[in-house]
Amino acid sequence: MIRRAEKECNDPAMLAEFLNKAQVLHLAITVPGDAPYVLPLNFVYDNGYFYIHSAVEGRKIPLLQENPVVGFAVSEHLRIHVSEDNPCATGTRYKSVVGRAEVSLLEDGGSKSTALNLLMAKYTNLPSVEYKEKVLRKLLIIKLKVMEMAFKADLR
Repeated sequence: MIRRAEKECNDPAMLAEFLNKAQVLHLAITVPGDAPYVLPLNFVYDNGYFYIHSAVEGRKIPLLQENPVVGFAVSEHLRIHVSEDNPCATGTRYKSVVGRAEVSLLEDGGSKSTALNLLMAKYTNLPSVEYKEKVLRKLLIIKLKVMEMAFKADLR
């Protein structure tokens, strides 16, 4: 999956740290007969799964139900490295994860609550709470089961 093998990172601790800090996942959804539909979304990663909060309606839901295999990317721009001696050696220092996943939509209130608490902990540091059933009915949790994923880091 990675063209430049020297940039592949297989350090699970570094991957976990990166995904815990990263703020946005770009989700690529297939649109039959059209261009892919790409969305920037908040996410949390936990044990081989990404979890995304969503409204129950919108363009992405029927598309995901029709074709549950998606692409995703998470990236962090660190800095530009400028080479004055060789401008062609100028480049970006970054970390990125790309991959494919299979989507399922969580229906169970308990599963939704667990995922919401993971999301809230990541983005707000609020303690876990119990969500009212009325609130849980108004939202979806999109669960991405990672099929393949590659972590790349250029930290020079």
